[in-house]
Amino acid sequence: NSATHIFNIWTKNAKMLPLLCWPNVSANLVCVRYVCSTDYVWEMLSIFGALSKPGLKSILGHDLGIRIHNGNSSSSSKGEKAEELLKRLEEEGKALIILNSGITVYSSKEAGLAGLLKATEEADPFLLNGSIVADRVVGKAAALVAISFGAREVHAIVMSRPATDVLRRNSKIFSCINLVDEIKDKSGHAVCKFERMVYGIDDPKEAVRLLKEALK
Repeated sequence: NSATHIFNIWTKNAKMLPLLCWPNVSANLVCVRYVCSTDYVWEMLSIFGALSKPGLKSILGHDLGIRIHNGNSSSSSKGEKAEELLKRLEEEGKALIILNSGITVYSSKEAGLAGLLKATEEADPFLLNGSIVADRVVGKAAALVAISFGAREVHAIVMSRPATDVLRRNSKIFSCINLVDEIKDKSGHAVCKFERMVYGIDDPKEAVRLLKEALK
């Protein structure tokens, strides 16, 4: 297609790979790793450079790690970056870390939604507003909880496509290491019950109410 531009990018092992870009999109791309974006998904890529198209301007660089935003004005996180936060989850054995202005507002070792829902009750609402959430697993349910308390960014080791959809619609910055179609339950065969619960819900406050009732 004449409207399609092919860029060659270097991987860490110095192999060249082609990347297809839509018209009016330009980027300097190096260091293949991963990124999940609002308008595009490059699985297993890490992007450094500038993306631009009508309605979307994303500034990426080493200082921003894996971040990509949805077209609002770019804002660098103070303190730890998304990639460092996700590493902290592993190193500290945490399931959840919430920061605001580089200060840890809340953290939890509880898996699932429990920690995130407790944060809505135990953490200072003022500090939760505009915060950065790093969670091991973020499905639509977790995304709605984060949106309910005004999180500015949500980053995850595993994130579902429904979660990216709701984060995009609410103008949140987000990224992930692994993008999946849906969050499974512990059996690995069925969709998580909390994901089923919020399937047709887009109101964050209503989602939180239902999820808290389910966990009682």
